[in-house]
Amino acid sequence: MKNEYLNIAIVTVLSILSAFLVVLCKKQKRNENLIVAKNEIVSAKLENLQNKCLLEILDNSFQFNPEMRLSTVYEDTLSFIDILSKEPKLIFYFSVLTCESCVQSELLRLKGKSKDIDSDNIILLVAYENIRSLFLMCRSNEVNYPAYIILEDSFGLNADTQHLPYYFVADDYLWMKDFFVIDQNTPEITDKYLEIIFSKYFQ
Repeated sequence: MKNEYLNIAIVTVLSILSAFLVVLCKKQKRNENLIVAKNEIVSAKLENLQNKCLLEILDNSFQFNPEMRLSTVYEDTLSFIDILSKEPKLIFYFSVLTCESCVQSELLRLKGKSKDIDSDNIILLVAYENIRSLFLMCRSNEVNYPAYIILEDSFGLNADTQHLPYYFVADDYLWMKDFFVIDQNTPEITDKYLEIIFSKYFQ
């Protein structure tokens, strides 16, 4: 009888240990999967940052065509040189293929930051197909600074081929300065960029 109780006890202990080991193994597997997923996210962010840096190096100090044609929400046509002056302007550019949520997020960020400078010092340039799209986008996002459609396909920058949104500073010398590709995965870097631009040009 004692041997039977002993066997039952041993089987029970072994069953508990087995169940414990199974749970432990599953937890370890989950932890390993989380580590792999985090590493993949970090690698993707690093790759995006590397791509961003290369584009900024390639596209910085670009000289604009002064005759590049633009259109206002009122369908007035003008040249790129017409919207610039001796005073620097911060320009935010994106295309119709830029993700809508990315654009809305950036316009919201810019709206908050633009309290530090006159709205006339900010320009929105968009590669849209029609004026109505620009008008609706400006109204829905409460854009309170000048906005224009680029009537050409784009500026022809390397960043344009990837449909990436970006900032730059320009004046009537027609040279792009402080070119910055926006990465939605690193909003803190964009915040820092805007802080630097505001202190550098608009204080």
